[in-house]
Amino acid sequence: MATTYNTLSLESRESRKTRPVAAYLAAGLLVVALAGAGTFYVSSNAHASLAVNSEFDDFKADVVTCWSSANGVASEQLKVEDTMPKYDEAYPSKDADGSNRAFYNACYYSYSCCTEVSLKCLASQGYGDKCESCLLDNGPKMVLPLCTNFVNQYSKGGTEPEPNQKWGKDDILADSGLPSTTIPAMKRDFQKKKKQRDSCWRRAGPDDERMVKFVKNC
Repeated sequence: MATTYNTLSLESRESRKTRPVAAYLAAGLLVVALAGAGTFYVSSNAHASLAVNSEFDDFKADVVTCWSSANGVASEQLKVEDTMPKYDEAYPSKDADGSNRAFYNACYYSYSCCTEVSLKCLASQGYGDKCESCLLDNGPKMVLPLCTNFVNQYSKGGTEPEPNQKWGKDDILADSGLPSTTIPAMKRDFQKKKKQRDSCWRRAGPDDERMVKFVKNC
């Protein structure tokens, strides 16, 4: 039996194995929160002052740094983006055992932002639109459509391969920076992006259709 509200669902004990991320948070984070929400809550100000030099990894028990901590300041938003995990369904990164840890890591990050920092996904808040909105706002980094379009069209094997172009999908997966190109429109667009960050992996955000599916699957 499952209690469902919009795209979010909490399964009964018998079915939790099919939804490990939600289950861990329901069985772990929420229980702790009910026992003492005050001690479990971490303020956004604390996260804003936290120096983090790597992307979030739940296996390392990293503390989440969430979008709200940037307070709308562009330079701070870039710092928060540094700590966001990567996940894009179109660019899967399977572990040796076949599991998709990148997906679960990203889900755990999103739920942590919405149960530790904003508290909008706690049972006491009733889930619903507030929770879904919070998850949409605190998703992972995904690949810029501009990079995907370049790979599909101008990289080696693309529909209109650029002469001597070696940059491709492997460079996206390795996060080795934006490509160099002589194609005027693409060159201009990549130069604009590079002024912000030299990476194809950027925060997707709530207006990205991929985030809707991500939240539903989480």
